[in-house]
Amino acid sequence: MKTFTMFMIATLLAIGSMVGQTADFAFVIYDSSIPASPMGGNELAGASVELTDGVNTYSALSSADPGMVGFADFTEVLYGTYDYTVSKDGYITATGSFTLDASTMGGEMVTLDPYKNFAFVVYDSSIPASPMGGNELAGASVELTDGVNTYSALSSADPGMVGFADFTEVLYGTYDYTVSKDGYITATGSFTLDASTMGGEMVTLDPYKNFAFVVYDSSIPASPMGGNELAGASVELTDGVNTYSALSSADPGMVGFADFTEVLYGTYDYTVSKDGYITATGSFTVDASTMGGEMVTLDPYKNFAFVVYDSSIPASPMGGNELAGASVELTDGVNTYSALSSADPGMVGFADFTEVLYGTYDYTVSKDGYITATGSFTVDASTMGGEMVTLDPIPTSIGEISSASVNIFPNPTSDFINVDLGAIEGEVIISLINSNGGVVQRISSEESTTQVNVNGLSNGVYFINVSGEGFSETIKFVKK
Repeated sequence: MKTFTMFMIATLLAIGSMVGQTADFAFVIYDSSIPASPMGGNELAGASVELTDGVNTYSALSSADPGMVGFADFTEVLYGTYDYTVSKDGYITATGSFTLDASTMGGEMVTLDPYKNFAFVVYDSSIPASPMGGNELAGASVELTDGVNTYSALSSADPGMVGFADFTEVLYGTYDYTVSKDGYITATGSFTLDASTMGGEMVTLDPYKNFAFVVYDSSIPASPMGGNELAGASVELTDGVNTYSALSSADPGMVGFADFTEVLYGTYDYTVSKDGYITATGSFTVDASTMGGEMVTLDPYKNFAFVVYDSSIPASPMGGNELAGASVELTDGVNTYSALSSADPGMVGFADFTEVLYGTYDYTVSKDGYITATGSFTVDASTMGGEMVTLDPIPTSIGEISSASVNIFPNPTSDFINVDLGAIEGEVIISLINSNGGVVQRISSEESTTQVNVNGLSNGVYFINVSGEGFSETIKFVKK
């Protein structure tokens, strides 16, 4: 019995000795933002280190003493496994597990990552700034990423904090940022966070609008169902800095629509063009009230030439009777176009017209020494070229004036002149022409004798031209 008692006492003393074992050691704390060197220099003072196993708790502060900077000394810590927490204001708290036993040679080496709290401030470029602000933008999404860590925040709508996107505990580093909101052009950039950082970026977002111009063809009648929309028209907007362009669609249901996306607010000069149409220009403002683009109607045109001939020159397969220097004028009462028949080799007699709008025009072809010709000419989608007009020279001597078939009387006259067609049958055109070649009166007749009133003419020399199928005769008379 005595032997057993002695054994139990020895066993209890041994267990008591094991349970009460302690050790001294230190944790060493480092700052991840400071590059390490063989001589150190990145140790961190003032960090709080706490160990706990749920029963026992030990704490220490990393030293600022020279030669011991960053060391958090622990004494008489009982053997066991502990959860540790290392923290300091401005640093991300580090946690872990640490076992203390007979093999332990020292504490943990823990590196803390410094962070910053800051805010990006987001503004709306379309709202004028003032000393009191007012152009801050709520609801913008701000995202920072360095490829490993990503942080995001939304700009606030709270009074006094509108536009502020708050970030907390962001690690030091260089980040790509993206600031976005529906209806605004996304802004991107780079932002470096370090010990010198006092705040975030101030980012201004530019609002935009999506809209469409609709282009129409003026030559096609409109209907409640449409049908006059024009595909393939080029639409360009520019404010001198930004330029946007679109082509009017040919897709069913969207014909004529030229879609624009992400157009910044501003006032733009626009140009709408298509081959075969007169270019349209104007001004268009994009702002918060913009609901759609302009409706622009293009007027189609044709390029063509009148060709003028001289009736006194015999024609040949090679031409040769084309007349240069003739004035050709077209008018519909609103628009007037004029051209002169060319004298250039290979183009003699051609009077070129460009960008003539569709319509029906009265034309006048004239040249000194020739009887003026007039007529009507329609320009439309089927027009392939202009008229071919032959001018008759004004007779300059009695020998040039034919009266073999036509007789006029009295001559001279003051009131009326009678035109006797003799044996000529069928409809004829009787033209009174002044000495400058201008037609002052024109009538048609099928009568053998036609009386023409000349009472209203000024006194002077005139000509009567009688033309019909296959003939033309001119006779001089005097109005007194």
